Amino acid sequence: MNGTVKIDVFGVARDPQTKLNSLALKKYFSLVNYLEGSDVINNVDLHFIDTTETDMNNYPAVKNAIQQGRPLPITAVDGVVEYYGDIPYETIYQHVKRHLVLADKPRHYQLYRF
Repeated sequence: MNGTVKIDVFGVARDPQTKLNSLALKKYFSLVNYLEGSDVINNVDLHFIDTTETDMNNYPAVKNAIQQGRPLPITAVDGVVEYYGDIPYETIYQHVKRHLVLADKPRHYQLYRF
Protein backbone atom coordinates (compact mmCIF):
# COMPACT_ATOMS: atom_id res chain seq x y z
CA MET A 1 0.00 0.00 0.00
CA ASN A 2 1.32 3.39 -0.98
CA GLY A 3 0.52 6.81 0.35
CA THR A 4 -0.12 8.41 3.68
CA VAL A 5 -3.37 9.74 5.03
CA LYS A 6 -3.16 12.67 7.44
CA ILE A 7 -5.67 12.50 10.29
CA ASP A 8 -5.98 15.49 12.61
CA VAL A 9 -8.24 15.36 15.63
CA PHE A 10 -9.13 18.75 17.09
CA GLY A 11 -10.33 19.16 20.64
CA VAL A 12 -9.45 20.37 24.11
CA ALA A 13 -6.71 18.24 25.65
CA ARG A 14 -7.47 18.90 29.32
CA ASP A 15 -10.82 19.20 31.04
CA PRO A 16 -10.77 22.75 32.44
CA GLN A 17 -12.55 21.66 35.64
CA THR A 18 -10.58 18.56 36.55
CA LYS A 19 -7.32 19.20 34.64
CA LEU A 20 -7.48 15.55 33.55
CA ASN A 21 -7.37 14.31 29.98
CA SER A 22 -10.52 15.34 28.16
CA LEU A 23 -12.95 12.94 26.53
CA ALA A 24 -11.71 14.16 23.12
CA LEU A 25 -8.11 13.25 23.99
CA LYS A 26 -9.19 9.85 25.35
CA LYS A 27 -11.09 9.17 22.12
CA TYR A 28 -8.01 10.20 20.12
CA PHE A 29 -5.87 7.70 22.02
CA SER A 30 -8.53 5.05 21.39
CA LEU A 31 -8.29 5.84 17.65
CA VAL A 32 -4.51 5.48 17.82
CA ASN A 33 -4.87 2.11 19.57
CA TYR A 34 -7.49 0.97 17.05
CA LEU A 35 -5.33 1.86 14.05
CA GLU A 36 -2.17 0.42 15.66
CA GLY A 37 -3.87 -2.96 15.54
CA SER A 38 -4.67 -2.61 11.85
CA ASP A 39 -2.92 -3.00 8.53
CA VAL A 40 -2.95 0.76 7.82
CA ILE A 41 -0.93 2.04 10.78
CA ASN A 42 2.16 2.65 8.62
CA ASN A 43 0.08 4.74 6.23
CA VAL A 44 -1.46 7.22 8.65
CA ASP A 45 -0.08 10.42 10.10
CA LEU A 46 -2.06 11.02 13.33
CA HIS A 47 -2.14 14.23 15.35
CA PHE A 48 -4.16 15.65 18.22
CA ILE A 49 -4.46 19.43 18.01
CA ASP A 50 -5.55 21.29 21.13
CA THR A 51 -7.90 24.05 20.02
CA THR A 52 -7.13 26.12 23.13
CA GLU A 53 -3.40 26.25 22.41
CA THR A 54 -3.30 26.38 18.61
CA ASP A 55 -3.86 29.27 16.23
CA MET A 56 -6.98 28.01 14.50
CA ASN A 57 -6.41 30.49 11.66
CA ASN A 58 -3.98 27.84 10.37
CA TYR A 59 -6.94 25.46 10.03
CA PRO A 60 -9.70 27.49 8.32
CA ALA A 61 -12.04 24.55 7.65
CA VAL A 62 -11.92 23.49 11.29
CA LYS A 63 -12.25 27.07 12.51
CA ASN A 64 -15.35 27.43 10.33
CA ALA A 65 -16.82 24.18 11.72
CA ILE A 66 -16.26 25.42 15.29
CA GLN A 67 -17.87 28.78 14.46
CA GLN A 68 -20.87 26.89 13.06
CA GLY A 69 -21.23 25.19 16.45
CA ARG A 70 -19.98 21.74 15.46
CA PRO A 71 -19.14 19.76 18.60
CA LEU A 72 -15.63 18.64 19.44
CA PRO A 73 -13.78 16.49 18.68
CA ILE A 74 -13.55 17.44 15.03
CA THR A 75 -11.67 15.03 12.78
CA ALA A 76 -10.10 16.19 9.53
CA VAL A 77 -8.80 13.71 6.99
CA ASP A 78 -6.21 15.16 4.61
CA GLY A 79 -7.31 18.65 5.67
CA VAL A 80 -11.03 18.10 5.07
CA VAL A 81 -13.41 18.12 8.03
CA GLU A 82 -15.07 14.71 7.89
CA TYR A 83 -16.44 13.99 11.36
CA TYR A 84 -17.45 15.93 14.44
CA GLY A 85 -18.80 15.13 17.88
CA ASP A 86 -17.26 11.68 17.93
CA ILE A 87 -14.43 9.70 16.36
CA PRO A 88 -15.84 6.80 14.32
CA TYR A 89 -12.85 4.44 14.39
CA GLU A 90 -14.09 1.87 11.88
CA THR A 91 -15.32 4.55 9.46
CA ILE A 92 -11.93 6.27 9.58
CA TYR A 93 -10.20 2.94 9.03
CA GLN A 94 -12.39 2.29 5.95
CA HIS A 95 -11.72 5.83 4.71
CA VAL A 96 -7.96 5.20 4.92
CA LYS A 97 -8.30 1.80 3.20
CA ARG A 98 -10.24 3.38 0.30
CA HIS A 99 -7.63 6.11 -0.05
CA LEU A 100 -4.80 3.58 -0.13
CA VAL A 101 -6.56 1.35 -2.67
CA LEU A 102 -7.10 4.35 -4.94
CA ALA A 103 -3.46 5.42 -4.47
CA ASP A 104 -2.30 1.96 -5.60
CA LYS A 105 -4.37 1.90 -8.78
CA PRO A 106 -2.53 2.92 -11.91
CA ARG A 107 -3.92 5.97 -13.58
CA HIS A 108 -4.54 5.78 -17.29
CA TYR A 109 -4.77 8.97 -19.22
CA GLN A 110 -5.80 9.37 -22.78
CA LEU A 111 -4.76 12.32 -24.83
CA TYR A 112 -7.61 13.83 -26.78
CA ARG A 113 -6.92 15.97 -29.79
CA PHE A 114 -9.42 18.57 -30.79
